[in-house]
Amino acid sequence: MVHINPIFPYPGYVPDKPPSSPAEGTGRAAFKNNSPAISRELQADILEIRNRYERIAKPVERLGADVNKLDLKVNNKYPVFGSLTANNDNFSAVKTALGVLSPIPTLRRINSLPDELEDQNYSRAAGVAALAAINIPGDWRELKLAVKNPFVYQGQHSSTLAKGTFLNSFIKKNKWLKDFLRKFDKTLYHTDFGDAIKRFFNVTVDSEANSLLKGVGKNTKNLKIYNFTGDNLSKLVGRTLLRIPILGLAASSLFEIPALIESTQVEGSLWDKTKSFCKQFCKSASHITLVNGAIALGGAMLVPFGFLPALLGMAAGSVIGLYSSQIVREQINKSII
Repeated sequence: MVHINPIFPYPGYVPDKPPSSPAEGTGRAAFKNNSPAISRELQADILEIRNRYERIAKPVERLGADVNKLDLKVNNKYPVFGSLTANNDNFSAVKTALGVLSPIPTLRRINSLPDELEDQNYSRAAGVAALAAINIPGDWRELKLAVKNPFVYQGQHSSTLAKGTFLNSFIKKNKWLKDFLRKFDKTLYHTDFGDAIKRFFNVTVDSEANSLLKGVGKNTKNLKIYNFTGDNLSKLVGRTLLRIPILGLAASSLFEIPALIESTQVEGSLWDKTKSFCKQFCKSASHITLVNGAIALGGAMLVPFGFLPALLGMAAGSVIGLYSSQIVREQINKSII
């Protein structure tokens, strides 16, 4: 008589008899005897995972299709973007101009905009422009400090998104916004992760040297500044942490979401979609880390010479970060994963 396995049916299967004693039901025999039950549980788990994936995948696919439609719509409605990038001379001139003017913080933040337009990635280009707009208050503060104190250094202040900017008067009138910024508008220096980095590099503050940096403009307040003790490396790490705003990182991450969604639109199996998503996740994470880290590091290295050299250092960091990010992207695209 031919027996059929209900889980993995094939001719010739003969079910094992149940164990007659505890000793018989242990070790390899137990695994063999219980294999049909284990297989049923595994099959149920696989089915549940598949159902969950389908429930998640369909909305993501619809969202990805909407992102693609938006890019196509922008390309059709505003052909000036396509003509700009199609003309190599104009395109190179724009990139060169942005590179030359990158010491101006707001223009530095849109350095990658020509590349996004060239790739017709308009959703990400919109994110780059939005991120530059969000940072205008803080960038304006840094620019005015450089004009007012070009070669003066008293200490490193927190490069927050809104605190100490021309938005101060507006923030004071809005309790919800004031409470929100008090809790979240801080730098990496003031986080648990920053504390771990400070402990690792032995970053310590010279409490006797702390003072206030005079505000710039009638709507800004004085800024607390930090001076660090120890070796040059620990001082550099401390200044760098104070130059990485948490809200800026959050916004950068948020604007990478369209690219992550689009990465799931590749043809193929679930494994192909997973590989594509993982590749894009690595590219997005490296872009955020390298660009923000290089900008902060460049500014922290030169700020002891004054606020103007700090802007030049941030501009150089931006170029290096974007170039490094591009190299990492190419390596990820060549990877086997």
